[in-house]
Amino acid sequence: MGMSLSDLLAVKRKVVKVETPAGEVFVRELTVGEIRAWVADKDETLEKAKMLALSLSDEGGNPLADQSNVDALNSIPDSTAQPIYLAAMKLNGFIKDPVDPKPQA
Repeated sequence: MGMSLSDLLAVKRKVVKVETPAGEVFVRELTVGEIRAWVADKDETLEKAKMLALSLSDEGGNPLADQSNVDALNSIPDSTAQPIYLAAMKLNGFIKDPVDPKPQA
């Protein structure tokens, strides 16, 4: 028997730890609605900061930021933002892990 709707709605978001040059942070899996809102927003100048605002969380998956923090997040060094952004993009299925470039024997 498959999952019931209540079982599906009770599924916990995944949370992953990310190492940055500034220290350790956590990012959380986004909801369908959060992903749709992020994709629909066409302001590419703030794309990375908006993803950080949506995905930064504590270890339990509770949000650390929201869209009111986008401008502040846009001002952090890219060397700190990039690993967080990449982890959030991978966790939410926007990018896949790179293919191993080693030739096969």
